[in-house]
Amino acid sequence: MNANMNTNTAPDTLSTAINNGNNRHFDDEEFEDYVAAPPSYICTDNFECVKDDQEKMYYRSAYNSITQLELWTWLQQNNGPFLLNRSHEMDLLKRRMWQDEINSYHSGASFALVLRQMEFIANYGYEKFRQEHLNRR
Repeated sequence: MNANMNTNTAPDTLSTAINNGNNRHFDDEEFEDYVAAPPSYICTDNFECVKDDQEKMYYRSAYNSITQLELWTWLQQNNGPFLLNRSHEMDLLKRRMWQDEINSYHSGASFALVLRQMEFIANYGYEKFRQEHLNRR
């Protein structure tokens, strides 16, 4: 888990709040502040910062799958190798990702690399990911 995470902040989704047992009430001002500042993993440019088109499609697919399954918090806490991960969350993520045809072109290594990049976004935010990719050009 990211050491800089504040456990008193609003959860990014209702299901995360329920799953984490967070039933804390947020007053109107706290809620407005939360809504005004979306989670840092929000992708702001549809991965246009990535030069390679296939890599970009891999990232979009993984990002959309993680978002749909609400696995960003789980991804922040994951420390193990993705290819050996047998958790329920990984099973859901793999099944969701394989529904997208682009993922049929993955090798084991490329799959793990894409998930490692998603883990980077979960921990450091999309803007840091974007800057890293723009600096590679």
